[in-house]
Amino acid sequence: MYSVGGPVTRTDSIRTILVQESDAGILGNDTTVCSGVFNFQLDLVGYSGLVMGWESSTDGFISSTSIADPNPVLPISGLTETTSFRAIVQDGSCEPDTSNMVTVTVLEMPSA
Repeated sequence: MYSVGGPVTRTDSIRTILVQESDAGILGNDTTVCSGVFNFQLDLVGYSGLVMGWESSTDGFISSTSIADPNPVLPISGLTETTSFRAIVQDGSCEPDTSNMVTVTVLEMPSA
């Protein structure tokens, strides 16, 4: 097909949909504390999506306990045994992602 100015071209519209995957980000490093006498927090950074909650485990995540806290900062206090933590993040309808595991090693208080 031609027009006065030359050939007519047809441009097809292409629709691109970007789907961002869930990215659970990074927790800090493993740490060591004394039994029962501390307060600190785990900070989740670099994540993409919503924090769906946290998990803790005393056996390297062979089994785990859910922590229903949707905040990227998890306060920790009063641990009496070595415990590992990780966050679960989900972006929209994408599959959830799990952060790295951070282990808090608990040492017994020295006796006087």
